[in-house]
Amino acid sequence: MEEQKKSIETQVAEWSATDAALREAVALTEGITVEGHAEGEKKGYQAVEKARKDLKAKRVEIENRRAELKRPIIDLGKLVDSEAKRLTALVEPREIELSKDAEKYEARLAAIKKAEEDRIAAERAEAERLAREALQARVQSVVALGGVPDLGFLGAATESDFSDLLTTLQAAKDERETIAAREAAEAAECARIAEEGRIAREKAEAIERAKRDAEEAAARAEQEARAAAERKRLAEDRAAMEAEQERIRIEQEARAA
Repeated sequence: MEEQKKSIETQVAEWSATDAALREAVALTEGITVEGHAEGEKKGYQAVEKARKDLKAKRVEIENRRAELKRPIIDLGKLVDSEAKRLTALVEPREIELSKDAEKYEARLAAIKKAEEDRIAAERAEAERLAREALQARVQSVVALGGVPDLGFLGAATESDFSDLLTTLQAAKDERETIAAREAAEAAECARIAEEGRIAREKAEAIERAKRDAEEAAARAEQEARAAAERKRLAEDRAAMEAEQERIRIEQEARAA
């Protein structure tokens, strides 16, 4: 194998010696273009195609030599691959069995780990739910007593601290209710006094109106009485005058008779 390697290296070195010839071949094509040909584009195209085919032939020659030099290496690689495949077949089946056994164990461990993680997550979720419900209950208790909830304090307060807070809020609420009751009683008393004053004023006004009405009625009755007396006097005067006129008429008739 070592000798074969040296042989290939020697051939590659000899192959590399063609470098100058290839450079020369490329240099010979410099300046050849379709449009720049002295005899016209057709001749230019023919010159370009010839130069291209010459370089292509050298490239194909290089590729063929590459394949020729590499073939022993490829054959040797195939031999190595075949032997490696044979040797691998001796150990790989057992390796696969061991891998599957290990994978089963790892799967059990993963399942146990996931179950534990799920349990911890469920416990954490339940604890958070209970904490939220406890906080909400505390908030409702504070609001019911007329307090302003401090979520930071309510979330961190111990039962003792929270109990002290409720005691303070209850005392404040009782004080507010006592003050409100006293103010309501005072307002009710003021309203009662005002109502009694109103009733007294209305009663006095009613008495005053009744007095005025009586006086006005008496004045009207007196005026009507005077008018009736005047009407009676006028009627009596009229009756007397008529009687006198009748007497005079009778006397005149008697004298005339």
